[in-house]
Order: sequence, then structure tokens, then C-alpha cells
Amino acid sequence: MDLSRRSAAGAKADRRIAWWLVWVYPPRFRRDVGLGLVDAIEDRMRARREAGASALGARVPAILDTMRNAPAEWVNTLMQVRNGLQTV
Repeated sequence: MDLSRRSAAGAKADRRIAWWLVWVYPPRFRRDVGLGLVDAIEDRMRARREAGASALGARVPAILDTMRNAPAEWVNTLMQVRNGLQTV
């Protein structure tokens, strides 16, 4: 496989992974910022790959960031639901 095909395949995989990561967040959060967050995650992965990171090296920081931030968004959402400020 030539470099341009490999790059295109990597970019497509990065986009798909970014969407999967955004799906870890609560539904309302996804509706509000989902597309922008996907774009930001994808941009950061692309920048890491352009800086010489492997595919794994570009994706692991995004996964760790999601693991750190998504639970806080769920807690925030559940607290708002509990207080009657929103629905899930």
C-alpha cells in the first residue's frame, strides 16, 4: 500500500475512533458539542501523527483524555437530572 493510501486509511480510522470516543459522553453533551469535539480529537491525532507519532501513539492520548473527562460529564449530567434541571 502506498503512503497516500495509508495516510487516507489512517485519517479515516482516526475519524471513526474520534466518533467512538465522543459516544462515551452523555447524549445531551454529544448533541451540544459532539461534532466539534470529534473535529478537535481528530485534529489532535493528526497533529501527533504529523509530529512523528505512531497510530497508537496518536490515539492513546485521546483515549486517556476521554477516560478522564467523560465520567465527569456523566456525573454533571446525573446531578442535573437529579435536581430536575435536565433529562438524560
